[in-house]
Amino acid sequence: MAARKSTASTARSGRKPKEVLPSMARAVDDERMRLMKLHSLLQCIVLALESVGPREPVGAAGPYFPDVVAIASDMALASIGRLESLHDRSRNT
Repeated sequence: MAARKSTASTARSGRKPKEVLPSMARAVDDERMRLMKLHSLLQCIVLALESVGPREPVGAAGPYFPDVVAIASDMALASIGRLESLHDRSRNT
């Protein structure tokens, strides 16, 4: 006898499978928007830190904070790109 596919998770949530995809697409879009705001904020911080003055590291091996913030900004931008591709795929289906 073939095993039946479980619909328990769909039944428990009270949602039909067709209703789940739009809500997931909205969640992805909302998260993408939050990340875009974060990226903008980080870019503003980079500009503010760079305009303070000459590059003076804290101690001999101290971090240069604009570089640290720029890395965080790049990470946010990469995440936005991944979410954008998911968003685009969900719109084309």
